[in-house]
Amino acid sequence: MAAGSTADRPATPPVPAHPDIPGIALTWLAARRDGSFWRAYDTQVAPILGTAQDAGTLVDVLAYEHRPVTVPGHDGPTWSVCVVAVGARAATLDELATELVGAAGRQLRSVDLLTLQPNLDMFHPVRQRTGRTRRMLQWIEYVVSDPARRDTYYPQQYVFSGPAMRRLHERGHCERFVGFEVTERRHGPVGEPAWDVLHISGFRPGQMFGMLPRFRSAAQAQAEAVYGAGSSARSILTGWDEVRTKEVVRARQRDSRFSSRRS
Repeated sequence: MAAGSTADRPATPPVPAHPDIPGIALTWLAARRDGSFWRAYDTQVAPILGTAQDAGTLVDVLAYEHRPVTVPGHDGPTWSVCVVAVGARAATLDELATELVGAAGRQLRSVDLLTLQPNLDMFHPVRQRTGRTRRMLQWIEYVVSDPARRDTYYPQQYVFSGPAMRRLHERGHCERFVGFEVTERRHGPVGEPAWDVLHISGFRPGQMFGMLPRFRSAAQAQAEAVYGAGSSARSILTGWDEVRTKEVVRARQRDSRFSSRRS
């Protein structure tokens, strides 16, 4: 059997605890750079988020727009705006989510409660932890995974994918890499499968050159560190294709006076 195959691979090492950072993801369908939508957002939604930031319940609001997408692997209602409100450590966001559902308007597609994934918490460049981040190109990855296999898939992200990306982040090869899991859907289309993992990545244009070989090298080093010599990062990543479907979309982050950190 090939080295690094599932049968040869040692058991996943101890899984780190979740960092207890909650979040809320809201999605809408809006025309590209729809001024009327964003005016409504600024009057109906952003003040609620801004008040929560002022109170210390939220630490950041990341507002994105992108081409219309659907739940990976399914036909159904699309969305083109995703706003991620990042909570303070151990904050309770249930009441805030309920308030947002009531205020978000008819174009609102979904509201999900989130939790930050262990080791996938690289919000800002390693040399610039606070203040305005440098301009970057960003992508959002919406993932639908097999519920029966999440007990294996999720921990592999914590101990393999996250640390591999952190190697690049600490060396200045990426600006942002963040992962959230959905803990509860509070509002959404009835009967439609929901995505369960959200990844946000960001790179400055110069960091894109050579990114793929750098990631392969970092992933292979992490595979050997976690699973032992001879393990194959490629076999791990290929195995994930059997567990999940995903939609990756280039996203434009919207500047907002209600977001403390902008790009």
